[in-house]
Amino acid sequence: MEPVARRMVAALAGLDRGPILDGRAVRLLALLPPEMAASVLSSLLAIASPPPELRHALGALCRALLPGSALPADQRAAIHRAAASNHHPAVVALLSNAAPALPPIGASLRPIQRPDEETLGHRTQRARVERSRDRLSRLTADDDPAVIRNLLQNPRLTEPLVVRIASRRPVPAAVLDEVARAPRWYPRPGVRRALVANPYAPTALATALLPQLSANELRDVIADPVLHPA
Repeated sequence: MEPVARRMVAALAGLDRGPILDGRAVRLLALLPPEMAASVLSSLLAIASPPPELRHALGALCRALLPGSALPADQRAAIHRAAASNHHPAVVALLSNAAPALPPIGASLRPIQRPDEETLGHRTQRARVERSRDRLSRLTADDDPAVIRNLLQNPRLTEPLVVRIASRRPVPAAVLDEVARAPRWYPRPGVRRALVANPYAPTALATALLPQLSANELRDVIADPVLHPA
């Protein structure tokens, strides 16, 4: 591992998952010239069977590269160009802007279904405090990202219900993005697997999660003919 990469891993490894960790990852990448950032990411992605602290740091760096993160879009684009120019294919794939394998939900012939006829404000408020398992289950079918954001913070929500959200087909990309950014849930292996295996997931989101998967899970991803080639 090159010295800059080693220092970045050390700076991130001791932080708990959450906004502080993700903010530090953004700042560390922003301090590097694009060529060096691409080289560091490439060296980290090339490590076979990375130890837990490296997986932890790499996951934060990958989330920093997601569209919509605090890393400026022009800097993300510059890292992408540097990776392509300097032959870092894993980083190029990580920064893919390709469309999902299946068309967005707006192009689906199936109409968007609401779990009930409540207003958005009522659903959003209820999602965070709902106690009934049956009603929580129905809220997982909501297509509004604000409802899902609050639902993911509900202390009574369980991992199987989050996996259900991440596995929905079709599903708006914004809903999957909320799951991928939820500090309580994105570390869960089952949730990560469901997001990557969902053909409606934006390619950038899915590739950012790939370094967190096991070798067997990666083989399953490669063998899935429905997923995007990236």
